[in-house]
Amino acid sequence: VLLCEHQAIDISNMSAAMPEGGCSYYVVNVGNEKFLGTHDTQVAVCEKQGMGIDDASSENTPKHVGNIRWKVIECPHEAAAFYILNLESQQFLDTHGDDVRVWRRCDTNVEGTISANTSKHARNIRWKLIKCPHEEDAFYILNLGHQKFLDTHGDGVSVGRDPSTDVEGTVLANTSEHSGSILWRFLECPTGKVLLPRRFVECAGVGDGLSVTVMQFNVLADGMARGQFGGRVASSALAFGDRFILALMEVQRVSPDILCMQEVNHFRYWQDELGSLGYEGIFMPKYDASYPLGFQHPPAYYKGQPTDGCALFVRRDRLRFKSHVLRRFADLTGERDMPQVFIVAALENSASAQHVLTVSLSHLKAGGGTLNAEWRRIQGKAWVSEMRAFIASVGTAPLVICGDMNEDMRCAPQGAVASLCTCLGLSSAYVQGQGQDPAYTAIDGSWRGCLDYILVSKDFCARRLWEVPDLPDGALPSPQYPSDHLALAAELSFDPGLEVHLNLQPKRPEKQS
Repeated sequence: VLLCEHQAIDISNMSAAMPEGGCSYYVVNVGNEKFLGTHDTQVAVCEKQGMGIDDASSENTPKHVGNIRWKVIECPHEAAAFYILNLESQQFLDTHGDDVRVWRRCDTNVEGTISANTSKHARNIRWKLIKCPHEEDAFYILNLGHQKFLDTHGDGVSVGRDPSTDVEGTVLANTSEHSGSILWRFLECPTGKVLLPRRFVECAGVGDGLSVTVMQFNVLADGMARGQFGGRVASSALAFGDRFILALMEVQRVSPDILCMQEVNHFRYWQDELGSLGYEGIFMPKYDASYPLGFQHPPAYYKGQPTDGCALFVRRDRLRFKSHVLRRFADLTGERDMPQVFIVAALENSASAQHVLTVSLSHLKAGGGTLNAEWRRIQGKAWVSEMRAFIASVGTAPLVICGDMNEDMRCAPQGAVASLCTCLGLSSAYVQGQGQDPAYTAIDGSWRGCLDYILVSKDFCARRLWEVPDLPDGALPSPQYPSDHLALAAELSFDPGLEVHLNLQPKRPEKQS
């Protein structure tokens, strides 16, 4: 579970286990059954105006969806240490020895704060969770910088410890009538949402060995969702907050090493949430103040929402960016009216710094008709040229290209997808693994088409593919799926002859959502 959705919680039927990194929780004090919460930088415990836990959680509406919800994040710098992040403020539980507040570096995001958390004061925001030996499902929350316990009396929250004894002695002796003031329960937040069922399907004849998982996902931009589907799809299925949660859930259950995304706006939210899951990313907007006139602001059909664009994320415990370029097709083709963009990046092994693969993505011109098809052909030709130049500068490596190509290669033998495959020696991962591309990857009312692709070089074999379910007309987007495009994903096995040169770090076990 990554984010919490508004839902009443039956506390009597919930139990607390050892909190897991990456999950979100209500943190409830055992002594007074109040929620740990925050407003601005202040931290307190609250009953939501005298209500009990059940009522307070049910009133925890989307307007303040994260004020009493906290994410536990494993510290990469210290074993058995955690950060505790408030979901509304995106700030960390912090103390300087007495009072407790929330804090984050003002010059960076959640990921940047964690990365830079190595100074002599680093442990002010690091906490250890100690299981209580006297009470089931209860924990002590110990600040590692000051070796003091998170404590509450009334509504205030502080840290403290009897200076006459150590941490272990405090835990063993904590059996008085006031023992609950430093004991806390972590109740995992339910999402209240159920995703469209999907699964990975094994491909025949591919053995074990080194692999990388690639995900292609057009997430349907905020603003454009209402413009395209308003009046035809339930408004609850178009709200960005709800769709954002579902999209993150889809990413989590695939658990890709490389995530290629189109129609991404509100990039900061994606960056913060995916950053806390272990990803780093880059973004190329379609509209920006630095662009020529006419392309500095999104057009009216964005409904006042910020520009979308393409985003590329990589799992930083396996891969990192060695170099990358961000390009506007208008700058490469001379067609000044093209807002479309693309990204190309050389990725290196996080452990050895060796260039292990090159990845690129784009979102090509939409629409039927001869003119739009010609624009896509021009974009494909420019993309090939830029890829060749990039490869010449960084060196040859296994290649992956993803995108919402806005055309079905089977119906466009001279189109952009065919050009990429022919000129760069690529093939579709789905054709490679199951003999054909999906019948469709996008639905709009009664129309459907195969628009999305994961194209790979001969260095890869598809080991597993994210299945495309059989859906009726008008099924996307929906309360069970956030976009009109189904995400594609492929676990790709490297050619065994390359393994000795790649030596990627082992992939972490996947957590099932």
